[in-house]
Amino acid sequence: MIKEIALHELRNIVQSRKFALTFAVVSSLIILSVLLGIRNYHSQMKAYNTMVQLNEQEMRERRDWMSMSSKTMRKPDVMSVFVNGVNYDLGRYSVISSFQPVNLVHSVYTDEPFFAVFRFLDFSFIVTIVLSLFILVFTYDAVNGEAASGTLKLIFSNPVPRASFLLGKFAGVWLAIIIPLLIPLLLSIMLLVILGVPLSGADYISVLALFGLTVLLCTFFMVLGIALSALIKQPSVSFLTALVTWVILTFIVPRGGIIAAGQIIDVPGVEEIKGMQEVFEKDAWNKYTSESTERWRERNSGLESMTPEEREAYREDNMWAWMEEDDKLRKDVQKSIDENFRVLNEGFRNKKLAHEKLALSLSRFSPVSSFQLAIMDISGTDVALRERFEDALTEYRKSFIEYKDEKQKESGGVGGIRITFESDTGFKIETSRNKGSLDISGIPRFDQNAVKSAGWGASYITNAGIISGFILALFILAFRAFLRFDVR
Repeated sequence: MIKEIALHELRNIVQSRKFALTFAVVSSLIILSVLLGIRNYHSQMKAYNTMVQLNEQEMRERRDWMSMSSKTMRKPDVMSVFVNGVNYDLGRYSVISSFQPVNLVHSVYTDEPFFAVFRFLDFSFIVTIVLSLFILVFTYDAVNGEAASGTLKLIFSNPVPRASFLLGKFAGVWLAIIIPLLIPLLLSIMLLVILGVPLSGADYISVLALFGLTVLLCTFFMVLGIALSALIKQPSVSFLTALVTWVILTFIVPRGGIIAAGQIIDVPGVEEIKGMQEVFEKDAWNKYTSESTERWRERNSGLESMTPEEREAYREDNMWAWMEEDDKLRKDVQKSIDENFRVLNEGFRNKKLAHEKLALSLSRFSPVSSFQLAIMDISGTDVALRERFEDALTEYRKSFIEYKDEKQKESGGVGGIRITFESDTGFKIETSRNKGSLDISGIPRFDQNAVKSAGWGASYITNAGIISGFILALFILAFRAFLRFDVR
């Protein structure tokens, strides 16, 4: 009995004009989103490779190790083809040097504000906004529509169990939605291979996990539509209720969770943290400059009684020792600045982490939020991407500075420019002892794998479990409502 009802429902949906139009629109949008994602990926890879080459050229053209710096860019992830997440919101690179902390700059939306107006069209958007709404259009009258047309009364004039009818409805609608959906999904994988997107074995697993969650979310909206059609007698009212519920679950609950968490946990702004760091840094360097001026005054205090030749010899004997001492003190100041930045950033992150956990917990009252969070974790474009990239850059900065300082010491100087004034010779400018281009073959390279998430398995299970829990609850609600449904 269940099989016959399911096949009947499947034929009715597939043979309708509404299905043909919906399938064409959804399939076209999914394939279009993947094509745009592939194009953006290739464009980002080209920009990444260009910046890497320019950065290496700039480093080779440096004249001394003291001024050595590097621009480290985040390499695009192939899974961003499907899910943009926060990929375009974050800065794409940071300058690595001894004189400033890690700071991500130049996001896509910063450089091209126009794209921030309408955002990018990706697979996540198609599923959560377009496909979910179309599924509700197919299911809002699955039960009450049959009653309004008199079909339900005719069916139950025969000995048909209500449980069998409802299960057949579920099976028929599910097959009508999921099986056609597999076609554009498989075509998307083919496009990745044909258009030269390098997919590893782990990437294929991620794509399959992404598609699995898509099927789960589609099942949720299907069960939601059928449950509403069993709870509400009039199809027009059930359609309006389904539309309002869709708006709440898709837009209001995810944003409401973030707003509510912001009211509960007060997190200082990024600009506030930067302001505190800038004040500390300015005071530290002012103190260093004042003490450095006093040191040089003391070092030159006994030179008045010497002849020009004696002063020059005295300075020649002591100058590099003095500069090494100043360089050590300068590095101590920079270490204190870095430590203060670490403490401020750690406090900021702890509050921000508590805020994010509460916001995500509240937003998970919507299965749409659970779906989006899970696929962002799978694609590596989740909200923790910034922290992972900054932490990896901070560790890389340590090794970069250690190597630079070691090479600087081997070169026999501390870099920089020394300016002296003699009454009889005037100004004298001395540059670093290092001349010519530098050999950067042994310089540490940034490990892009350090940016990747440690794993998305736990998040996947949690969010898939939440969506499954909603499906089960709605199925029970639909079943109990249909048992009391008046088929007359």
